[in-house]
Amino acid sequence: MAENMPTRSFRIYAATGDAVARIECRNGEAVVASLNLAGRGVICVAVDPHDPDRIFVGTFDLGMYRSLDGGDSWESVGLGMTNARVLSIAFSPCEQVAGRPVVYAGTEPSMLYRSTDDGETWQPSPALLELPSVPTWSFPPRPHTHHMRWISPHPTDPQTIYVGIELGGVMTTRDGGATWEDRK
Repeated sequence: MAENMPTRSFRIYAATGDAVARIECRNGEAVVASLNLAGRGVICVAVDPHDPDRIFVGTFDLGMYRSLDGGDSWESVGLGMTNARVLSIAFSPCEQVAGRPVVYAGTEPSMLYRSTDDGETWQPSPALLELPSVPTWSFPPRPHTHHMRWISPHPTDPQTIYVGIELGGVMTTRDGGATWEDRK
């Protein structure tokens, strides 16, 4: 029966803390693994759900990189980001500009950035730092700082975004980042 089953090809990407690993299964048989951006401190990776060749990675101190060819080549992107530690990336599941999903990036110290031009430029959400809880945010191994570890855009409302601050709690915006709520 397995002979009549269709074979599938797929790629999996993982941030290793040093590089981005790409694992490929071709025609359900061959597995090929490769490392890209070795030595750049890759912390996070996100793949566009509508275009699997479009990938963004964040690094611990070297900003953000983008690949438009499935990870064969990479370019540095991030004009407008003042923080080089990118610890989280997410694609909007419901908001597109020029046919591509809006991309979000979270940094250390905590800030949410938004790109509507495929990562070329990024706009911060400074209202996040107006929350009363900001002075209590602290990452225990480095208590002088905090970072945005998770970003979760709402699946159907482009104005609603949830972010996780390590350690600070879960913050929510329902107006695209103009204002924020502390959801501890």
